[in-house]
Amino acid sequence: MNHKVRELGQHEAMPVGWAPVQSSARGAVDREIAEAAYIEYARRYGTDQSITRLCERGGFSWSELVELLYARMTTPDAGREEA
Repeated sequence: MNHKVRELGQHEAMPVGWAPVQSSARGAVDREIAEAAYIEYARRYGTDQSITRLCERGGFSWSELVELLYARMTTPDAGREEA
């Protein structure tokens, strides 16, 4: 998989297959990355807020993505659970 990060123009629509990331500049990551982070998010906080709703609200921040993905990689069995 070739995961990408991209910066979006101020009025550029969110491309299909991408998820927004909160930052001072408007950015996005492959939706697969956001979904992987969401698995850890859902494990911790539940699924009351879906990945789609998170994206509608602006997505994860960069620090949240790093923290959630790191936890998913280093927590026993965390990577095996699907949200």
